[in-house]
Amino acid sequence: MTMWRAAARVADGFPIRRPFRSFPNPGYPMEPFETMPRRVSCGELRTQHIGALVELAGSVQEKRLGRFLLLRDAHGTTQLVIPDETMVTGQVEVSIQEVVMVRVNRGNFIKNDKNIRGKMINSQTASVRNYTTSAYAKSLTTEEYTKCKGSESLILQMQNRAETCGDFSSDDVGRKVTLIGWIHGQHLPRFIKLKDGHGIIQCLIPIVKPELQNVLKTITSEDVLQVVGTVMARPTSQVNMQEGGGDIEILVNEIIKLDPNLPVPILDEEIDEPKPNETGINSHTWRTHTCGELNIEHVGQQITLCGWLEHCRLGKFFTIRDSYGVTQCIISDENVQAYSIHNIPLESTLEVKGHVGARPASSINPNMDTGEIEVLINSLKVLNPATFAPFQIRSFNKPKEQLHLRHRYLYLRYPEMQSNLRTRSNILMKMRKFLVDTHEFVEVETPTLFCRTPGGAKEFIVPTRHKGQFYSLIQSPQQHKQMLMAGAIDRYFQVARCYRDEATRIDRQPEFTQMDIEMSFASRENIMSLVEDLVRCSWPHPLPSPFPCFTYQEILSKYGTDKPDTSYDLLLQNITNHLNTNGNLSSNVEDFGAFAIVVRQKMNINISNNFKKSLQESAIERFPNVRLICSRIKQPLDQWCTSIAILGKDVMQVIAAELELSIGETLFIAYGPKDKVCWCLGEIRSKLGEQAKTNNQLEQTSSAETPMWVIDFPLFNKGDDNQLETCHHPFTAPHPDDFHLLKTNPLKVRSLAYDLVLAGNEIAGGSVRIHNSQLQREVLEMLKISPEPLEHLLKALESGCPPHAGIALGIDRLVAIACGAESIREVIAFPKSHEGRDPLSGAPSHLTQKDLDVYNICVPDSIDPAPKRLRTDV
Repeated sequence: MTMWRAAARVADGFPIRRPFRSFPNPGYPMEPFETMPRRVSCGELRTQHIGALVELAGSVQEKRLGRFLLLRDAHGTTQLVIPDETMVTGQVEVSIQEVVMVRVNRGNFIKNDKNIRGKMINSQTASVRNYTTSAYAKSLTTEEYTKCKGSESLILQMQNRAETCGDFSSDDVGRKVTLIGWIHGQHLPRFIKLKDGHGIIQCLIPIVKPELQNVLKTITSEDVLQVVGTVMARPTSQVNMQEGGGDIEILVNEIIKLDPNLPVPILDEEIDEPKPNETGINSHTWRTHTCGELNIEHVGQQITLCGWLEHCRLGKFFTIRDSYGVTQCIISDENVQAYSIHNIPLESTLEVKGHVGARPASSINPNMDTGEIEVLINSLKVLNPATFAPFQIRSFNKPKEQLHLRHRYLYLRYPEMQSNLRTRSNILMKMRKFLVDTHEFVEVETPTLFCRTPGGAKEFIVPTRHKGQFYSLIQSPQQHKQMLMAGAIDRYFQVARCYRDEATRIDRQPEFTQMDIEMSFASRENIMSLVEDLVRCSWPHPLPSPFPCFTYQEILSKYGTDKPDTSYDLLLQNITNHLNTNGNLSSNVEDFGAFAIVVRQKMNINISNNFKKSLQESAIERFPNVRLICSRIKQPLDQWCTSIAILGKDVMQVIAAELELSIGETLFIAYGPKDKVCWCLGEIRSKLGEQAKTNNQLEQTSSAETPMWVIDFPLFNKGDDNQLETCHHPFTAPHPDDFHLLKTNPLKVRSLAYDLVLAGNEIAGGSVRIHNSQLQREVLEMLKISPEPLEHLLKALESGCPPHAGIALGIDRLVAIACGAESIREVIAFPKSHEGRDPLSGAPSHLTQKDLDVYNICVPDSIDPAPKRLRTDV
């Protein structure tokens, strides 16, 4: 079995052969080059390490073609390849840059292998080694810090050393070196093993210097030494390739026993004391660092961490977690009993003080931001023990939603929640900065308690001490911001809390947050341009410019909805011209339309009979005036076309040719009132997409994360009672080109409304407002809304209110999409459940009769009692 130590760069694997270029110009990007490699195990390299300079040590398990090696250690196996050759790679491959040390069992040296020796040792890459085997030459490991026993003098000297005991090979013969370490194991009068945290090297005491042997007699294994000498080659008979540096030794010139009590030198009469954190994440707090920021550059520093106990093992190793990351801490053997970390409940709040040390090379964890270091603790204080923890913070075993909503304070400790809430804060901060600093908007807070707004969603009612009189919680600051325009606040914004009493869905909450914006003297295009810039500047990654824009009719005819999910290509096909000639189908249908959806074989969407039946039943219930045909093509097209008797063989053959149908595909055809047909197929498209995404059967399109504008919405639609209803709200201005239709054909009037849609969600909606009082009264009259509750707004319009337009961005939905969250509840600190209740506090709850009397409220005795508050124990 052959043992190797090699310095190399990690290269990416390819399924085909490709040549490697010689260093320093590799065939893959890796600039800037590291000057020192990082020691890794043979089992931890992944694609994220590509380009990294690493050092590996292990046994050669297999050697092929003189250029392929399988190197193995206790952690796994890595394949190595010689430079200037081609190979078929696996997940990763390593191009050898330098062979530092080789040993072969049974005394067979690698110099006897001409293939490898000639290509590796004598290559241009086998230059003199000038780096350490650890992460950095000056890294103070935990073992070294323990040896220093807190002596600042010894710590400083170790940090200032130029080399470590693991740095040398036969290429260094003749060099004068100064090492710091301690005696390892038993020693002979003339030979000692000098050890530090990075390696072991043999030292030879010359016969002509007996005074050095006398010094050795006074030294124990607990003492720290400074050894000055020259690197020499060992005699061939004494070479020991079972250890690093086994072919060299240090000829000692001087041995100094370092005094741990030696005062630390003071430079320029100034003591370099750590300054308090005046700014940044650790300002105005007693911690010095977070649990996610320590790295190799902090080695040797005295630090204070605060966080939660996440995990402990063997009574001496534990990890502490805060909002920013995780750090491993170690209790020295003499303090294990004193601290009894295994008796401290997980999730307890701790304060840890200690020194940062570099981890041993074999313990480095590349999956942790702090994986190169560990903290040797001097002090451990339990700030608050966790006597109640209904679940542990583990990514592989998350609690169900009802449980984590009930104990939301604990669930917030999950890294995903921490990331989501910080992303939300960052997006809002960037939006505020954009609006205030770049465009000089004014943030104005408007009331939450207001009067009822007619024509909108249901509102939450707030009782008062005035008998029979109530406030309403605002649905949005719509009326207030229009009155601000009348008041000459021409560029307004607000991060507004809004309330609507409606059924909670996955993308709705009874209380929500929106970025509310209004501008005077602005057109539809002005607002859209502003919002594009706003979203782009605050979004976590670049977005295209400009955003695509579609009319309402275009988007409805293509996707069957006004807020489409464009992440998959499953589009509606217009086949109206093939069916409208059939009087049996189109007669007595106003604005007849016929559309189809084809589920291609390549989409791999499994449409079972039960699923198809559920789609048909839902369509009949939701759209009674729409006729739906669903058929899977299982036979030749001529026979299949004959089976669709209601449309006729000739029509079906034309449709099949136009849609390029083939066996194995599924066809959905809907006909009836055009808009209803589109909405019906849009729901079917959405359900097909949801099923395919759930089963990972759908390939996403390039437009999946591209926002789009939808404009030219209808101003009105017809309600269930055939009365006009507003598509947005009653303050939306009609399109100037359609003014002449306002009284004669109001359903054909377009509005100056606009929505911003992303990933199937409306993330922003706004409109140009009606600024003319007379026009506003006419619209209210058409909607059969009494103007009396809105007289305050109408008077404001009559006072010379300027033309204005605005928009509101749904922050909850926007942030959920940015974070990739499945529900907006994952980006809200304390959300309500899908039933609109608060499991954390048990709200809504009963009031006492005394409280009810204050507000003149009478609760009938027959009222159904509210459900009991959920238990807070587990």
